[in-house]
Amino acid sequence: MANDIKGIIVRIGADTTDLSKAMSSANRSISTTQKQLNEVQKALKLDPSNTDLLAQKYRLLTEKADETRKKLQTLKDAQEQVEEQYRNGEIDQGKYDAFRRELISTENQLKKLEKEAAKSNAAINSFGEKMKDIGGKLTAAGKTIMPLSAAVVGIGTAAAVSAVDFEDAMAKVSTIADTTEVPLDELRSQILSLSSQTGISASEIADNVYNAISAGQKTGDAVNFVTNSTKLAKAGFADAGAALDVLTTILNAYGMEASEVTNVSDMLIQTQNLGKTTVAELSSSMGKVIPTANACNVQLDQLCAGYAKMTANGVATAESTTYMNSMLNELGKSGTTVSDILKERTGKSFAELMENGESLADVLSVLKESADEQNLSFGDLWSSAEAGKAGLILLGESADDFNTTLTQMRESSGATDSAFEKLQTNSFKINKAVNAVKNTFIVLGGVILDTFSPAIEAVTGGIQKLCNWISSLPMGIQTIIVVIGTLIASAGPLLVVLGTLMTSIGSLAPMFSTAVTAVSAFSAGLALPIAPIAAIAAAVTALILIIADLYKNNEDFRNNIQIIWNSIKEILSTVLTEIQTNFSFVWDAVKVIVETALNLIVVATQFFADVLSGNWKNISSDITNIVTVLKNGILSLFTVLKDGILNLITNVLYPKLVSVWNTIKTAVLQKVTEIKTNAVNKFNELVTSLVNMGSSFYNAGVNAFSSLWNGMKEIWRSLRDWVTDTINWLKDKLAFWRSANDEMNDGADGSHAGGLDYVPFDGYKAILHKGERVLTAQENKTYKNNTTNKSGDTNVSVTQNFYNSSENTARKEQKELQRTFRKLGFTGV
Repeated sequence: MANDIKGIIVRIGADTTDLSKAMSSANRSISTTQKQLNEVQKALKLDPSNTDLLAQKYRLLTEKADETRKKLQTLKDAQEQVEEQYRNGEIDQGKYDAFRRELISTENQLKKLEKEAAKSNAAINSFGEKMKDIGGKLTAAGKTIMPLSAAVVGIGTAAAVSAVDFEDAMAKVSTIADTTEVPLDELRSQILSLSSQTGISASEIADNVYNAISAGQKTGDAVNFVTNSTKLAKAGFADAGAALDVLTTILNAYGMEASEVTNVSDMLIQTQNLGKTTVAELSSSMGKVIPTANACNVQLDQLCAGYAKMTANGVATAESTTYMNSMLNELGKSGTTVSDILKERTGKSFAELMENGESLADVLSVLKESADEQNLSFGDLWSSAEAGKAGLILLGESADDFNTTLTQMRESSGATDSAFEKLQTNSFKINKAVNAVKNTFIVLGGVILDTFSPAIEAVTGGIQKLCNWISSLPMGIQTIIVVIGTLIASAGPLLVVLGTLMTSIGSLAPMFSTAVTAVSAFSAGLALPIAPIAAIAAAVTALILIIADLYKNNEDFRNNIQIIWNSIKEILSTVLTEIQTNFSFVWDAVKVIVETALNLIVVATQFFADVLSGNWKNISSDITNIVTVLKNGILSLFTVLKDGILNLITNVLYPKLVSVWNTIKTAVLQKVTEIKTNAVNKFNELVTSLVNMGSSFYNAGVNAFSSLWNGMKEIWRSLRDWVTDTINWLKDKLAFWRSANDEMNDGADGSHAGGLDYVPFDGYKAILHKGERVLTAQENKTYKNNTTNKSGDTNVSVTQNFYNSSENTARKEQKELQRTFRKLGFTGV
């Protein structure tokens, strides 16, 4: 996103720069921290309970949040300038929107990081450590106003707890310490002594000693090294880990001896005094420029003087690191303009000049003279704007300014002790005194642990054997033991509650008083010890053996036990989840109460100490401290309870009420919907019936009309067909008659009304008359023969021949046609 705002030029501090470059620098720093955080997260997956990794995670989250906060502040500082440029048309809408997105995104990232840091296990562990530190040290002090026996028990317990914590830390140191150089007991004594001097817990100092040795310090030098880093952290407003890191980085990079750690610490405090920076800020930045400085033979005093000058001129520590790193790279790299000028004018490289004792200002003066002679600005000699700015700020008006600062840096001896002494406030003295008491507890606790070591070993050995025996039992037997334990643990309280409830009911219904009293007595009896512990143990053991046998040999019993156990697990899981989710504020309230009580013990102890010692001038402040602790505790408790109850109402009760209301509303709406649906369905059925009835009537009418119409059409078609057929028949008959008549009139061979005894040839045409018969040739021959023979027999067998000649047919058809015309009313035919 930094590229989207490229080209937006703003003034940040004393510099005018492209906003994208400033953002890129911030993003690189954040990205570096995120990479470290990712590595820690990977390691935590393998060992989630590792306290070192949890502490590193919290530290890195805090560093990333600080870097993001600085980035956000840079954006907010530039916001007014960007908005003015946008109004003046100097930047377009796209760049302005990109700036707004960058601002909003950074704000969201910061909120997320702060939330993650607050939820980090390191914060919880830190709280637990704080509880142990304060509780272990001060519980004994509070016991002084209690009976002596209680005080002794409390002191012994606190001492043992403190000793255990310190022993764990020393065990960690012993894994890497060279005990041939310094015996572990001597190392333990040195750490306790340093803790009493500085007011820092012995366990924390032991962790720092471990880190110092792991960073390369010798075991013999480790405690002295940590002494300096602890003072540096206090005087430089940094945490002990950060101070230790910057010291080890400097000593390792420059190859210094451990004895020089005090000088290094003094220079860092002097840098803080002369510039506008802190050791905490230097520790997070110097590691990025030290390798470059060391490669160019730029010693620590010159580097610290550079930081003092840069930050005093308004350049932030992180930006100062970037600028000086760029400047040193350009001076030390062959072929650059500034490197060539130095070589030309002095005959030596930048590294050689530094090795010969020249100061940075002296080298920069040579470059300034060259620029003046060439009528160039000093910045024209540099290829990087950041490098040119660094050189210009460090040179100042003349080399004398830087060299004066360098002299002060070399005369910084004792700066750490001086700053440390100025921080010896009353609160520090109280913490120091309390820490001394805790260290005494550690010594006493060590004796206690050594004294009771055989007993502890015996008890722990017995517990281990018991655990191994239980672990070796079959899963079913283990389940039975848990079920029995759960039932025994819950039976007494449940019966007490039941008895109390029935007793309350009995006060309202005297008729049940006898039964209620009996149950109450029975319940109370169960809630109290009813037999010696040995008897109870024997009974429980017998019960376990009996049930174990049933579980092993009776499948129904085993299944029922499993069902009961699963039900108990489900109920407990649900209850615990609800408590953990919705009532965590109760635990927070308990923590506030405990912390307030412990703080109250601290200030009350100081009050009684001042009263007993006659230190009356501090009595007023002691009372003020007591009131402040009480006030802050009450306010914190009120805030926790208020937020918790509001959260309970808002996120638990209200959603449940809404859920109930939605259920009721859904049920009512469902019922209303059902009624509405039924009504609509009934109405639709009625309408459908009416429509169907109308349709039936309509279809019946349509069908009747269609049948009538089809019948009429059929009659008409039949009539039409009859007329058409008749006309066609008449046409055919008339045509045939005319044809036959024409044929008869034109080609007839004769008309024999008197008869014809013999047809002379084939094809003879004659006109026949009504009543005549035509004989065949054979009939005619027979007839002649009978006549000739004068037999008098004139009978002839006549063959009925249905073949009519054309003459007969034509005449007959003509007659029929005439009759038909007369029937039809035609005359003259």
